[in-house]
Amino acid sequence: MTSRRAGSRAALLLVCLLGLFVALPAQAEDRLVFGSFQNAQNAENWANRMRSLLNVEVSVIVAVDGTGAETFRVVTERLETAEASRVRRIADGRQLKYWRLLDIEAARSAPAVAERPVRTTPAPVRAPNPQRRASAAPPVRPTETIRPRAVEDTAVVQMLDVDVGAQARSFFKEGLDGQSKFHPSLSIKLDYYRAWDEERQSFTFAPFYRYDAQDDERTHFDIREGFWSLVGNDWDLHLGVKQVFWGVTEFNHLVDIINQTDLVENLDGEDKLGQPMAHLSLVRNWGILDLHVLTGHRKRTFPGVDGRPRFYVPIDGDDARYESSAGANRIDGALRWSHHLGPFELGLYHFNGTSRDPLFDVVTDEDGNTLLTPFYPVINQTGIDAQAIYGDWAFKVEGIYRTNFPDSYYAFNAGFERTLVGVFGGRADLGLV
Repeated sequence: MTSRRAGSRAALLLVCLLGLFVALPAQAEDRLVFGSFQNAQNAENWANRMRSLLNVEVSVIVAVDGTGAETFRVVTERLETAEASRVRRIADGRQLKYWRLLDIEAARSAPAVAERPVRTTPAPVRAPNPQRRASAAPPVRPTETIRPRAVEDTAVVQMLDVDVGAQARSFFKEGLDGQSKFHPSLSIKLDYYRAWDEERQSFTFAPFYRYDAQDDERTHFDIREGFWSLVGNDWDLHLGVKQVFWGVTEFNHLVDIINQTDLVENLDGEDKLGQPMAHLSLVRNWGILDLHVLTGHRKRTFPGVDGRPRFYVPIDGDDARYESSAGANRIDGALRWSHHLGPFELGLYHFNGTSRDPLFDVVTDEDGNTLLTPFYPVINQTGIDAQAIYGDWAFKVEGIYRTNFPDSYYAFNAGFERTLVGVFGGRADLGLV
């Protein structure tokens, strides 16, 4: 009875969300902002770069704050829904940070406000979390438009970014099993991007390696991404190892299910392993349809017996069991539809395959030590994520229905995010989640 009532409530919530989404008036045009600059020439250089990467007209507008200071925004032309979706997908694939500029006409008549933090060089900004790539921009008063330059054709576009890190975890006492108080480690990640054929084809390669002086399990290598892309007028095809993020909330990403969690990197679950796949995106006026064929399952990584922090009972992540007779070689599938109308965004999906979240069996090894071994069942999961942007507010919700884990259940979370622009009279922004 409880399950039926929960199912009825979840179904009612889904119907209400869909009804609200359909009933709202559509915003026919959208503009995307790809950064702000203090120097006009840097802004113009970056605008030229965006035209080449995105194949869309981009201009520079001047925003004036309350003190009369000018900043230079790189902004696309007004885009129809399908074209805006295409540009957003290209930007997401290149990890370009952007936000949506809603209600341009209102922005023209609004009083000037403080601009977002600006950059002084035309280097691309890497988004720390994919879900933060798209957000609402504060209103501005465009006072001038700089005429765009002609886009220069280039045969090959290449980008290389190297990220080298040193990390140290320190504890006041030794661990319960005698683990060290000091855990230093080094990491390196390469991000390589190469495009050709007028950027209709591209290759992305992002290997990652970490060396940990104490925990052998945390010393690991992974190809975060390594895939070839072919871009058509209203479709994208990606083949290889890829990372795909779904979701809008910050605290717990319920709907994010494509990639496996790299738990030895951080306990918050934000770091993901690369997933081999074939990914086809169809861009239409009624939304984006993503088709995923996932070839093979990645085991979750766990800290070793010498790692800190770790579970009290050690986990043998290598000795995993699978419900499927194909084991880690089972082919999974996922289908997702997403769309946005003005300040409203909605995504619906269904996943069938081996669960990324393991269950655990208690076992005893040959030395009499108690261990936990992962068990990965085959599940079905249907999910929804939605958000509405109203001024400086963003209201978000995620919900899922999962079967065979080992029982069926519903789960959802909801929340908000608010951006305080120009706090303390300066150029800094403060986000409340």
